[in-house]
Amino acid sequence: MSASDAVRQRIALVSGAGGAKRHLMHPSVVFEFLALDRPIVLVTNPRHRADPAWLEDDIVWRWRDLGHEIGDAGELPAAVAAALGDPGARGERRRSYAQTLFGRFTDGRNADRAAEHILGAGRRVERGEHRAAAALPATWRWHDVRTRLRQHPARRPPSVTMSASG
Repeated sequence: MSASDAVRQRIALVSGAGGAKRHLMHPSVVFEFLALDRPIVLVTNPRHRADPAWLEDDIVWRWRDLGHEIGDAGELPAAVAAALGDPGARGERRRSYAQTLFGRFTDGRNADRAAEHILGAGRRVERGEHRAAAALPATWRWHDVRTRLRQHPARRPPSVTMSASG
């Protein structure tokens, strides 16, 4: 079996060959691969702008240059083979975005840090030293309000319907 055939076989398993409609990969996985500096292939649905959750200024859309982007799932085997053939392609861009997004937290110790934090909090509770959680910064609340307003149905153009009379 050639490398290309192996890639096609794996992709067929992931994509649900035989007509099954599935996501090839959830967008959040892109950020996992970004943190690990792995090659990324992005399959963009040609109708992505029709999705009610689509936000033009979201990093999922602004950072499309971090991977090889295709618009047709039929191009996937060749795109994956190309990405695996040259894993360093777009590496500088991936590392730049990873630094922007994750900072120093790409060292593989995040689970250790989380466990240390949780266990430390448990010890503080046992000693009666637990403090109430701080209020969220106003900027977080503002972002949440902006996001909700941007997605509100009143901001979407109304559907055009034709009446029987004309």
